[in-house]
Amino acid sequence: MSHSRLLELSAIISESTKALHDHLAKNDLPVPAFANGTTSVLANELSAVQDALVDATNELQDLLLPPRNFLFRLGAHNNLIPLQAIVRYDVPGKVPLQGDGITYAELASATGLSEQLLRRFLRYAITMRVFAETKGKVVHTAASRALIDPHLRGWLKTGSNEMWPAASRVVDAVTKWPGSQEPNETVGFLFHTAQYGGADFELQQGFTLASGNSQSIYNVFETDPSRAADFASTMHAFSTTPEMSLDHLTSYDLWKTCKSVVDVGGSTGKAALALATVHPHLHVTVQDLPTVIAGVGQDIAPELSSRVSFMSHDFLAENAAQPVKNADVYLLRWILHNWSDKYSIRILQSLRPALKKGARVLIMEVIMPEPGALPLWKEKDLRTMDMDMLTLFNSEERGLIEWQKLIHAADPHFRFVKATEPVGSALGIIEIEWDSI
Repeated sequence: MSHSRLLELSAIISESTKALHDHLAKNDLPVPAFANGTTSVLANELSAVQDALVDATNELQDLLLPPRNFLFRLGAHNNLIPLQAIVRYDVPGKVPLQGDGITYAELASATGLSEQLLRRFLRYAITMRVFAETKGKVVHTAASRALIDPHLRGWLKTGSNEMWPAASRVVDAVTKWPGSQEPNETVGFLFHTAQYGGADFELQQGFTLASGNSQSIYNVFETDPSRAADFASTMHAFSTTPEMSLDHLTSYDLWKTCKSVVDVGGSTGKAALALATVHPHLHVTVQDLPTVIAGVGQDIAPELSSRVSFMSHDFLAENAAQPVKNADVYLLRWILHNWSDKYSIRILQSLRPALKKGARVLIMEVIMPEPGALPLWKEKDLRTMDMDMLTLFNSEERGLIEWQKLIHAADPHFRFVKATEPVGSALGIIEIEWDSI
């Protein structure tokens, strides 16, 4: 490393911090802080400044650590221990939102943990700015207070109870099943027992590695409402971020020129309802499994009920064929990343019997960037999601070239039209046309 890089990073941090400060002061906006009741959510117009600051400060910190300490930090698996304890014993809900906090003794009594163990958990969490300690009392920070949100708490429960132990067996899975594309030959969410309050956890590696259970994670959730609820909270926490806003879908230019849409795997119809609300000329059919759509159409506003309908359909059933024929658009939003190429190709091919010439298929998914194309902290988030797909489904987040290859492999008559990445969206939109009679 040249000495000039330290000065370059210093300049980036200084200039970007001043730009951020000036913008916040000019617009009378709060300064980011760790304290309870504050927020660090910055407006979109500050994203470039935020990217520069986060990447530069991270790089500077990494440069200043000796390689051994740097690697120790990367392998800090212990970070999840106090976080798992915090959500399992609902510590955020037991710390007062206002006032001078709660003593360790009072908090231990409320949680059922020993005071000594609770103090150890929380003082580790405090080093990560989750809670703070003032005069021997525990108080909230912005991060700990955020965990009062049941959806964010469900996300952390899923991460610590499911993903954490599963991640430790990913390499075992790819060693046992090299090159597999089967969803039941990966770690998944499978535990032989799943009583969150107990110690009797037996991880099944890839549905068969430990105890021979061949269920998929979907089968497991059907029989375990508690885990299903936590996973649903995780999906809610992700789907309600600005980056996942349905505005990125409804503002796409194709909707003005079509009338009928099929939302394949459309869950409870949120995307369909958003499309029908913004575009009054659209008629949308939502397809999903019977257990998903049961009763969901009953509360639709009268002005939308005539244009949004629900249909039971399993797009991976044996010999499945798309039942709604001649629609203008078939939408697959956040579906194919759950499936390996083998099954994604099958899903696309199942559409073919229904497609008229010129019909569009819209795939709304992450488009993985080339290395270095995004700020490093954002690229790392995407790479993390890719590892999640491997862990859970034996699938992946794909780059544009991988998407194009997948589409062509499904059928050469699927013609790639364009890929769009809306500003501020986590998902890109890949438009393909059926070029056959």
